[in-house]
Amino acid sequence: MVIQIPNQKAVIDYYGVEAQIPVFMEECAELAQAISKMHRKPSAARRDNLVEELADVLICMNQLQLIYGIQNWELQKKVREKTQRTEARINGDV
Repeated sequence: MVIQIPNQKAVIDYYGVEAQIPVFMEECAELAQAISKMHRKPSAARRDNLVEELADVLICMNQLQLIYGIQNWELQKKVREKTQRTEARINGDV
C-alpha cells in the first residue's frame, strides 16, 4: 500500500531537515501512546486518535523517504523479505 501524500518536499524545505527529525521521533512516540491506550481500553475516541497518529507517522515516513532518497521499491523489497521470514517462522521452516 502506497499512500500518496502531496507537497511533502515543500514542507521539508520550509521547516528544514534538522527541525523535522525531532518531530518524526515525537510522532512515533505519540503513535505508541495511542496504541497503548487503545489496547488498554478501546473506545471510538481512542480509535480516532489512533487513526490520527498513524496518519502523522505515515506523513513522517514519506518525508523520511524524501530526505534520504528511499524509493518505494526499496521499502517494498524489505517488507517482502520481512513478511516472508515471518511466514517461514509461522510455518516452522526456520
